Amino acid sequence: GMTTFDLTQKNAEITNGVLTQGVTYFLTEQDAQDNTNRIDPDTAYVNVDPNGNPINPQVLYVRVEDSNSACVSFTTLTIKVISNPNPVTPDPIVLCDYNIIVPP
Repeated sequence: GMTTFDLTQKNAEITNGVLTQGVTYFLTEQDAQDNTNRIDPDTAYVNVDPNGNPINPQVLYVRVEDSNSACVSFTTLTIKVISNPNPVTPDPIVLCDYNIIVPP
């Protein structure tokens, strides 16, 4: 399936909360290395190919840059849509409680 992702929700996890590290997302490893064709962080991302077909799961390439040291590192983020199963209504449960009192 396909859905909309807010990739920025993963930034703190990727950087371990280090505020000097910036995170950018890319569709290819080469783009991440070249720092070109970034996925726009201001636009919700939908996991589809250029023809509109769902890609599930999809691997995104992540570039992490530290603004203090200018160090760059790379990682990946796999996004996956897990479809909700159709709920099934169970059969009614019948509970009988018989308390029979026999007189003495």
